[in-house]
Amino acid sequence: MKPRSNISATNLPDEPRPKPIDDPRENPDINPIREDVETVKEPPPKKLAQMGEGSYEGTERYAKRVKKYLKDADVDADAKAAAPKTAAEAAGLKRAEVEAASRSRAPGK
Repeated sequence: MKPRSNISATNLPDEPRPKPIDDPRENPDINPIREDVETVKEPPPKKLAQMGEGSYEGTERYAKRVKKYLKDADVDADAKAAAPKTAAEAAGLKRAEVEAASRSRAPGK
């Protein structure tokens, strides 16, 4: 098998090898630490990432919609429309409320 070039491990060219680059973290002459300059911090991202079960962006959209509803809607009329129509419906809602409260971990409930 013939070598691909005429350079081998014993026949290296006479050109000087490049000098290794100094690591600026280890050489203070290349990258001196300046105590008179403050570190520049990046600004926080505009859109925050998902956090737990919700997100800041989703919470903000919800709060805006609630605020708009309370400002523009007739809340009293909506409350009357959502009220139970019969005594049976009212009793069912009360049973559901009692059952939910029995599972609550809130003190005094």
